[in-house]
Amino acid sequence: MRNWILLAVVAALAVFIFSKPDAGFRLSDADPGGVSQIRIEHMGSPAIMLKKAGNDWEITSPIKARAKQEAVEGILSILNAKSDQRIEGRELSRFGLDVPVVSLLLDAEKFDFGMINPLTQQQYVMTGKGIYLVSPKYALIPGISDLEADHAGTS
Repeated sequence: MRNWILLAVVAALAVFIFSKPDAGFRLSDADPGGVSQIRIEHMGSPAIMLKKAGNDWEITSPIKARAKQEAVEGILSILNAKSDQRIEGRELSRFGLDVPVVSLLLDAEKFDFGMINPLTQQQYVMTGKGIYLVSPKYALIPGISDLEADHAGTS
């Protein structure tokens, strides 16, 4: 009898876990395919500007070159990011957001990346919608040398 009760509890828990609606806060409502301009500001470096030309991306500043499409797709992935936590707070220095490590502007939508939370190992990011904790992979925004497509014609 005890085994049946335990089995019923495990089954109910499994149903709850797998039928749970998609939780979390989406950082943006924008469609990555609709973005036409990107501005990247790494702390202490000149801003990098990219512009969409047809289906391809070009670096327009500080150099003019074709951009690696997969690198740009990685940058745009922040638009689909979700966070389990939205943080209330106005003291930006607590989150390393008073002087962001990286600022990213996708058309008119801005993402500022701050410090990594030592407990969760997630990074603080501020958008117009609030402050969130996300995977630090989103702040691994490439520099100019990693964005520039090679001269052999690969993207």
